[in-house]
Formats: sequence, structure tokens, C-alpha cells
Amino acid sequence: MIKGNEKMGAAADFFYERSLDKSTPIPLYYQLKEILLEFVRHSPPGSCLPTEEQLCSIYQISRPTARQAIKDLEVTGNVVRIKGKGTFIAEPKVRQSIMSAVEVFEDIMSGSGRQVGIKLLELRHSGCEERGCRGLDLSPGTEVYVLRRLLSVDGIPMVMSLSHLPVARFPDLEGKNLEAMPLSRLITEEYGYKITKVLKTLEAKVISDFEANLFGLKKGSPVQYVETTSFLERDIPIEFTMERYRADKNQISFTLRADTR
Repeated sequence: MIKGNEKMGAAADFFYERSLDKSTPIPLYYQLKEILLEFVRHSPPGSCLPTEEQLCSIYQISRPTARQAIKDLEVTGNVVRIKGKGTFIAEPKVRQSIMSAVEVFEDIMSGSGRQVGIKLLELRHSGCEERGCRGLDLSPGTEVYVLRRLLSVDGIPMVMSLSHLPVARFPDLEGKNLEAMPLSRLITEEYGYKITKVLKTLEAKVISDFEANLFGLKKGSPVQYVETTSFLERDIPIEFTMERYRADKNQISFTLRADTR
């Protein structure tokens, strides 16, 4: 057996104190993943995980079992592999909390001290397509602006947004600095509209080739897909946006308040 103090340093005791139960139907790789995940939660970013060989020696398991456990953590963004060096605990995910108040990603990140960047990828206007028409409650063919932007946090691409805005409500949009502020602030400060309600829909999707290239991820990586519709008074839709958050760097939480009536 590989000596923990010689090969694993201070982390040795953590792993030698835990064991796998080979008598249960729970897969060994899953049990090992839970142990590794516990280590990740209680260790600082940049800490090194044991190698596959060390895990095999400690728990008397096969190399594919150890590899699968580590791979699962890599896919979910908990660890990163660096060729020739090892597997390390990743930096914490960017956390976005969805509450009853209207907040936007850029403001949430700026408020937490992160550096937010906005890059304009596309701005055009055309006849409204099916999804945009449905989101904005417009007739097919109504002229809309299509705005695509890439949002980064501390220099890392995090969110790709594709927004639809009715041309009739946003004159001279081409003349605005679309990299200077969140879209919601542009709507309220530059155009004077008052957003009274925001509807968000969240689902999991797989990244496209185009998005994989933008984020620097592998094809088929998971993304958090969010559709947002912003409303004016009398439930008039003013903006419809489709966003893709890279799942390895983002975490979305929900705060629900009880009705006290």
C-alpha cells in the first residue's frame, strides 16, 4: 500500500478514515465520488486530489472505478485536470440567486466584487421568428432587434445571451453603447420603461458547437438554459432573452418566501 504521509501529505488521513461499502448495491465509483466531493467541500481551491493509483491502493478498487469518480467531478466543474500535474479542486462556481426582487446577473456579480465584462457579438433587426414572437406576444414578422452578447466574470466567459426587443419600442438602439450596462438598465435608464415583472424558465441543455467555442468547452458540455421575459405594467412584454450559463462555473439558487397572509 502507498504510504499516505509520503505520497499524499495532509490529505492522507481524510481518505484513510473513510471506506467503501462493497456489500451495498450503490456503485463503488459513486461512493468514491461522494468521498471526493466531501474532500472538495472542505478543502481550499487548488488542493490536489489523490491520483487514480493512490485511490486504487487505498480502497482496493479498479482503475476504471477511480477514473469514473474523478471524471464525474470534472464534468460538474468541481475539479480540473492539468496534464502532467494532477487533478485539482476548481475555483468556486459563480453563484446567482433568483429571488422575488428583480436582479440581473451583471449587478449580482459586480455587487460581489467580481469584474464583469460585456462583449457585443451581434446586433440586427429582422422579422420576428416563432420563439421571439411567442415570448414578446407579437404577430409573426413584426420587426425586432436581435441582440447577442457574451458576459464574462473575471475574464472567464460565463453567459451567452440572445435578446429580442421590439423595434418600435427601442428607436436608435444601434446608437447605444450595448457593452456598457445590463440590458435591464438600458431599458429602464435609456428608454424610461418601468419593468414590473420578470418571468424566468430554467432547464438543462447540451452546449452547441458555436457556444462550446465561445466558452472554450468541449462539445456536448452541459449548460443551464434560462428564458427571461420582462414585462411592463398591464403585463406587456418588453424584452425576451434566452441565456446559456456554463454549468461548470455557475450555480443558480432559488429563494422562496412563504405567503404570510
